[in-house]
Amino acid sequence: MLFSCGDRSFSEDTVNQLNAENEVFDWLAFVEDTDADLEATGERFESLVFTSDFEETKAIFWYQEDTLRIIRHQIRDLKTNTQSEISYYLDKTGLVLVQELIDVPAADDEMQTTEYLTVYQKEKPVRTWVNEWYGGFADPLQYKDTDLRNSDFSKTIDMYSLQGDFEVTFNDFLENEADVYLLIETVGKTPYIAALKIERMDDFLSSLYSNKALYKKQPIEVDYQVINEQGWIFSYYRSGKFR
Repeated sequence: MLFSCGDRSFSEDTVNQLNAENEVFDWLAFVEDTDADLEATGERFESLVFTSDFEETKAIFWYQEDTLRIIRHQIRDLKTNTQSEISYYLDKTGLVLVQELIDVPAADDEMQTTEYLTVYQKEKPVRTWVNEWYGGFADPLQYKDTDLRNSDFSKTIDMYSLQGDFEVTFNDFLENEADVYLLIETVGKTPYIAALKIERMDDFLSSLYSNKALYKKQPIEVDYQVINEQGWIFSYYRSGKFR
């Protein structure tokens, strides 16, 4: 697989030829070409959607082909209508680049966007650019160097893998006229809730359902599948067990 950057091309073996000495334009081209390539041909994975007190939501999805990956961590504060998206670009050597996009409400119903681009070498940040704009698109001539930013990539992996602060416990069941959902809760300092749609009750679910109070906060493990149904994203329960 080749990425094209201006009139240069480089393979996954030479992605690290882009370094802190390259201009921001090279890295912007890298982002654009990598996004187009992997979104067109790579396999897509999605995490559960987590909500905290119905005010903040978190979700992760990534594209992967061979050893090339884009992992995106999306966070939305429903109370302030602030949104952020952190994209991690990795090859077989590890983290290559992190792009952060932060949207906050501004005047005239527009959004103020702040973008950070941070170059990584040997898993450490070595250079960060910043740009800000209102509505529309970024002016590529307005990027400037700023203080280094170091993203906590491990938390993103924990959220996708349901480990660390994102290990889960049984919370409850949510029922309406048409569907039943299993509610799970994370164990971290800030608890998050995720809902898994149930297609059929198995022995594990039946045990939880019959003893809700007994198993409240009980550590569990779940397998799930995220499906896009005509633009609506649903997380389906597939199996579970006590941990």
